[in-house]
This record gives sequence, structure tokens and C-alpha cells, in this order.
Amino acid sequence: IMSHKTPDGEVEYLSTIIRDITERKKAEEALRAQQEKAQKYLDVAGVMLVVIDANGIVTLVNKKGCEVLGYKEPEIIGKSWFDTFLPEQIREEVKKVFYKLIAGEIEPVEYFENTILTKDGEERLITWNNTILRDNYGNITGTLSSGLDITESRKAEEVKKKSAIIIDSTTDA
Repeated sequence: IMSHKTPDGEVEYLSTIIRDITERKKAEEALRAQQEKAQKYLDVAGVMLVVIDANGIVTLVNKKGCEVLGYKEPEIIGKSWFDTFLPEQIREEVKKVFYKLIAGEIEPVEYFENTILTKDGEERLITWNNTILRDNYGNITGTLSSGLDITESRKAEEVKKKSAIIIDSTTDA
């Protein structure tokens, strides 16, 4: 609303500009609905899904990722993946590989295993499947990784191997 005044300062009349934003509001609502639908797809996945941007910052995590890490989503988004969720002994090595990947110096490793650090300090062994994310110009913008927690199954394998060795050694005697 604008007021138009006479030379002596009296309001002579008011004028308004009206814009129809119906289409914009419909587009915003459609985008919001698409985002909610995509989040539901991510949350139903039985694996962790994590998007890490080119600076190593977590920009997306699904429900399973929150469960495995032991954090709520707002506690994860915006944090450095490497400094927050990796054990110190592997942090620098994994960072170096990541930044070489982002720079295009090495090819992506589709399958990788490493430990992560949960909120309570527990280390969990995760198998990762990774893909590179690119912008419309082909520039690498980050990674999308799906991770499966194999900590318990790996422990069970170790117990099974040890049991087999013990059984083997007793039958040889």
C-alpha cells in the first residue's frame, strides 16, 4: 500500500499493487510434498543413507542412519562426517581419500568397509556403497552412501571361526 500526498502533506489517495501468487504457492506445496515423499522412501530403507557435501559436511541422513549413529537428525545435519562420526585412528586416512575423490583425482570406490563412531562412543563396522553426486555442470558436489551395519554378523563369523578351530584341534588330538 502506498499513500499519495498533496503538496501540503495530506493523504490524497492510496494505491495498492496486488500479485496473484497462487501458482507459486501451488509449486511450493508440490515441492514440499515431493520432499516429504522422498524422505519417506529414504526412511523406509533398511540401510543408513548419508549425503556428504564436498566440504565433508552431512547434508542428509535417513532414519536408519540416525538409529545406527544414536543421534537425532538435527544433531547430525551440518556436522563434519569425519570429525564427528569416524574414530580418530582412521579419520585422516578416510578424509584424504574423500577429498581426492571430490577433486576427481581418484575413481569412486563403490564398496568400502570402515568403522563409525556412535553417540555413546561405540565403534560399529559398516559396509558402504558409494556414488558421486554432481551438479548440472558435472562438477562433483558430494557423495551419497548407503551403509549396512555388519558389526554383529562379523562378530558371529569370528566366533564361528574360533569354534571351528577349537573343534578342529580337539579332533586332531
